[in-house]
Amino acid sequence: MSLRMRVLTALLGVTLLALLTYALLAFWMIRDGQQAQVFTVLAELARHTDGENDMPLPDAVVRIDRRTHRLDLVRPENSRIRDDSRLRRLVQSLPTDADRGIVQDAGHRYFWVRLRRTDDDLVLLLRADGLDNQTLQRTLRTRLIVSGLAVLWVAVWIALILSGTIVRRLERQQDILRHQALHDQLTGLPNRALLTDRLETALHQAERNGKPLALFVIDLDRFKEINDTLGHHFGDALLKEVGQRLRGVLRETDTVARLGGDEFAIVLPEAGPEAALFCARRILEACSDPIQVDNLLLKAQPSIGIAFHPEHGRNSDALLRHADVAMYHAKRKGSGFAIYEQHADPHNLRRLTMLNDLESAASRNQLRLMFQPQLDLRDSRIVGAEALVRWQHPELGLLSPADFIELAEQHGLIGGITNWVLAEAVRQAAEWRDRGLDLCITVNLSAHDLQDSALPDRLQKLLEEHRLPPDRIEIEITESAVMRDFDRGLRICHRLAEQGIRIAIDDFGAGMSSLRYLRQLPAEILKIDRSFVIDMAEDENNAIIVRSIVDLSHNIGRRVVAEGVQDPDALLVLQVLGCDLAQGYFISPPCDAAELLDWLRRYEQQLRRQRA
Repeated sequence: MSLRMRVLTALLGVTLLALLTYALLAFWMIRDGQQAQVFTVLAELARHTDGENDMPLPDAVVRIDRRTHRLDLVRPENSRIRDDSRLRRLVQSLPTDADRGIVQDAGHRYFWVRLRRTDDDLVLLLRADGLDNQTLQRTLRTRLIVSGLAVLWVAVWIALILSGTIVRRLERQQDILRHQALHDQLTGLPNRALLTDRLETALHQAERNGKPLALFVIDLDRFKEINDTLGHHFGDALLKEVGQRLRGVLRETDTVARLGGDEFAIVLPEAGPEAALFCARRILEACSDPIQVDNLLLKAQPSIGIAFHPEHGRNSDALLRHADVAMYHAKRKGSGFAIYEQHADPHNLRRLTMLNDLESAASRNQLRLMFQPQLDLRDSRIVGAEALVRWQHPELGLLSPADFIELAEQHGLIGGITNWVLAEAVRQAAEWRDRGLDLCITVNLSAHDLQDSALPDRLQKLLEEHRLPPDRIEIEITESAVMRDFDRGLRICHRLAEQGIRIAIDDFGAGMSSLRYLRQLPAEILKIDRSFVIDMAEDENNAIIVRSIVDLSHNIGRRVVAEGVQDPDALLVLQVLGCDLAQGYFISPPCDAAELLDWLRRYEQQLRRQRA
């Protein structure tokens, strides 16, 4: 029922109650009319005895002195009591503790009233038949009017109080319903509807004031696993605690909301890149401590996507969509947070066009395999080459893996590309071997490839088909790819190693898991991340890290490859530190098979001249 209907119903009820009350009063006054009205008239006469009035006179007026008990008798001309002694006897018979009543005398009934004054009492008597009907009707009318006004006054106040009470109660209920409609029931945080409203307000202010604005979209890693494994009780407790921690690191002007599931959003008015990144780091720090639920410690690691106004959108829909894209990008990278980048947006028109073209790139013979030679630092021989895929796009030209590999991984196309690369690498290695060039070809596998249990069998079939020894193929994996599903990835790596295929760990030292799981992986080679090799000759810290990796690898029986060699100084330092192999643009940029053969001829000629 609406507020208006409730108030109208209450007022109607009060009106009906007032009418009923007034009807009962009128019935009582009419039923008891004569007696009550006579007393009323006498009381009125007593008050006006000393003044003029137009009311009928009583049959007797007696003043009684309270000290002497003397009676002074007054009889109007029309009085029907002529005997003074009789009148005195009648007055003296009246009870002194009453103010009105009826007394019988000589077969007649007399109404009397007593008016108590300061020094005396005034008693008025009137025979029952001494008041005409006109006077009674006038008195009754007066009483009815006064009673009606009193009932109306009380009804108005009751209606006002009742309507005010109803309005306040309904306002409280509406406040509760409004809060429930705009807030998440579990965490108490604003929900998507309230977030959108506040985001629109913040965007309007940002447009008007020319101030920046940042929007975060946050997702909790492994929340589904916790919820499915331990139950909703643990998941709900985790969400509530995360909500409290998010509120604890924000300003009063910021808004944190729960969008649903394990997804949150934060609006940061007047926050540019520096302030937004500072806030993102504070959120990661606040969520780094385990959350205790019952007797278990749970970890909620957030992935944060960041979008800025106006760079990434001028309306709430665009900012939310772009922050969501950035959040998934951060989740894939494992970096904790990421700022929206248009080229990584799956909804970008160029990206959608590339996706359509990528699906048929292999069948249209648009993929190319490039090779970057690997140098043995002990005797300066070229002992292998890393196979690097390129995409010869008909409109965009030659694209590097950075332009399309991530897109392929996101949309399930990476398996087809890997199969093409493996087939081409095995074919090329076998062809070179037949021509007397014995090189070990390194092929990179993605996290998706390490979940493909049929991969070892396909690779074994390729090797047998081209009669290539398995040790001429080296599989390169990153630690993050293995950690996606460590047990399954470990099984596939062991199957490949059992077939005689070499395993190398790429970007060693860049992550946090290598040392922990290194002893379980059948890796023969560790590749030092290029970030440590670049500027190594000038940065002593990088040189120390490289030396530590080389020493560790040799102590556990692994060989070391340094990638990213860009100058002769870095190559010299690597030789001094005892690194086994090196590759980089200083040695040779990636080139196709024909160019690699030409380069190898020139390199061997130069090497022979140096040794001569």
